[in-house]
Amino acid sequence: MIERTIEDIAEALGPHGVAPRRCSVLLRAGCSISAGIPSASDIARQIKVKFPAAYARAASHDYPDSMAALERGVRRDLIRAY
Repeated sequence: MIERTIEDIAEALGPHGVAPRRCSVLLRAGCSISAGIPSASDIARQIKVKFPAAYARAASHDYPDSMAALERGVRRDLIRAY
């Protein structure tokens, strides 16, 4: 597999006088953590600390259910920080 930089991708997708091109970028596991974005379990722990009532009413205490227990705006603000 050939690894490409973000500059390679930008160049390939840039305007070349033809119709816009679409692509999918495949990232390896851990890329977000290396970039300073917390893991799903880290976010669930943040919800437990910052929003204990929502955490308590979650069907389970994993990421999907903990996030689902928050109001939409609270979810947005929590994720927006990253």
